[in-house]
Amino acid sequence: AYRLRAPSSSDDALFKQVFGEEELADLQTNRPGLLETARSYFPHLTSSTCDRLSREPDALQGEKARCKREMEQLAVTNYAAFIGSAKVTQAVQQEILGVQRQLDEMAAILEPVQGDIEVFQEKSKSLVGRRAALRNVQQQHTMLTELLELPQLLEACVRNQMYEESLELLAYCGSMLQAHEARGEDIPVLTKLKDQVAVQRANLQASLVA
Repeated sequence: AYRLRAPSSSDDALFKQVFGEEELADLQTNRPGLLETARSYFPHLTSSTCDRLSREPDALQGEKARCKREMEQLAVTNYAAFIGSAKVTQAVQQEILGVQRQLDEMAAILEPVQGDIEVFQEKSKSLVGRRAALRNVQQQHTMLTELLELPQLLEACVRNQMYEESLELLAYCGSMLQAHEARGEDIPVLTKLKDQVAVQRANLQASLVA
């Protein structure tokens, strides 16, 4: 093994002589790992004697043969584990494919249901509004009953010449209807109540003039 060291300008000059500028540029771009290995190996070569350099090819061949034997021995020793890993990988891939098929089938089944859900959600919005309105009516039932009885009460007061009570009722109705108009809400019951109160106001005026 050769220890890595920081690159120097002398290394770059040596690389250009050995590889050539174009091939060196290609190595830097496409095979930087090989270039780093050469950087760590070149100091060993440049510091070796001529006799050692002449033996270097045989030493490299021996190292190559040793690595090959070790890899073969590793394959023989662990072939069962390699085969088992391959089988497990294949089984997992098959299971993933099966799960994907089931997901696709489920998506195909649920797609029409999704459309129905969206339609239901749109319809439920109006139902929620109506439910809230009905709940409000239920909570205000007593007050609504009293409001609906105001025109009849006004009529009775005017008929019995109870003018003071009639004016108080008209003032109450006026403030209540004015608040309703300020909110800008279109409530048919209150609109009808306004018309009935206007009729009783006219009857009161006619009674006072007579």
